[in-house]
Amino acid sequence: MQLLITIGLRRSRIGDGVLLLISMLSVVTWSFWPESIGMRLVGTILIFAGLWLIRRQLEPVLHIIKMDGDGRVSGGSGEGDGLEVLHALPGAIVHPWLTVVRFQDERGRRYVVFATIDSMSPDDFRRFRVFLRWRLKFSGPVGGA
Repeated sequence: MQLLITIGLRRSRIGDGVLLLISMLSVVTWSFWPESIGMRLVGTILIFAGLWLIRRQLEPVLHIIKMDGDGRVSGGSGEGDGLEVLHALPGAIVHPWLTVVRFQDERGRRYVVFATIDSMSPDDFRRFRVFLRWRLKFSGPVGGA
């Protein structure tokens, strides 16, 4: 694997499909609830509002991730801003279909990278998983725990 890898993240269609399925099941279940039509309408509106908020939270904040051979990670939003050095926080989940990693930049802002097999190219997804398993140095526990 060549190091100094730059990958681009995009929105996951699998995540959108799961969210759509959950929304449809929620609305159908709520429509059969034995309440008045007004309560069912309010509940349906609340379901869609909650799912809209979840969809916004799943939008990738980091669009570019750069991985170096010595275990350093940089990331950026891709909107003309430079790349910032990121430190991986403990608790990463690395599986063949889903990878979730939390990063923190020098200013203390935290980012959650939620990557599925369709949020980047298949080769980049494989490289990202291998890098996380073998090269990445995780930060120590926060708060001296």
